[in-house]
Amino acid sequence: MNKSQDPHILKNLKRGTTFRFENKTWKVTEIYRIKWNDGTKSVEYKVKSNSFTSRYLEVSYGNGNATRYSFWRKEPNKEKVLAETQNLENSFISVKKAKFSKKIVHYNTTYNFKEKVSGICKNETVNAIEYSDISNTKFLAIEIWDDEVEVSSGFTIQKTDISYIIVFDKEKDQNRFFNTIAVLIGILFLGTIITFKECSPKNKSWDRRNNYSNDSSKVHRNSNSYYRGRSSRGYGK
Repeated sequence: MNKSQDPHILKNLKRGTTFRFENKTWKVTEIYRIKWNDGTKSVEYKVKSNSFTSRYLEVSYGNGNATRYSFWRKEPNKEKVLAETQNLENSFISVKKAKFSKKIVHYNTTYNFKEKVSGICKNETVNAIEYSDISNTKFLAIEIWDDEVEVSSGFTIQKTDISYIIVFDKEKDQNRFFNTIAVLIGILFLGTIITFKECSPKNKSWDRRNNYSNDSSKVHRNSNSYYRGRSSRGYGK
């Protein structure tokens, strides 16, 4: 069902849900819910397009702030971005023992430090540093997890940019699957009955009680090489 008019739908997508964005169909494959220490929450949906491109749709809300919708990708060369954060001539931010510059120039866009927060996702701690451009519509984020560092870039989108949301319902899909199987079995069973009826002689040309000598199923069983008995493929056809 297309529920794109539901004001809360983007906070509660399920795995398997599909939607349209930037002229592509995307499917939700993983879901991450994070509670941040500033009182906000975010839900990140890992999505794959019909061309197998992976991206992240993020919905951030709570603490009296307006809901923010953004679309992200993992930076393919995160080492380059991390190296750019080590220009510590300007002021810097500390996360545990690591230091990061408050200003980053990446792909000719200048990003300035916006905020530092920590959060919990599935019992795992994450520390995040977010940078934004001057228009506050493009972002860089560094997320420090227990066992890895992730670097992502993203941009704000409007809720209305997401369309044709088709929510995956596991129970309904299972019922639909079993109903389809039942219909196919019924068709196969009916086809088998029809096949047997067609293979049965409609007009008997002989009667077992008369020894009718011209019956093709009785004569030359051993000598006629073109004879095909009912025990072979095709039921004598």
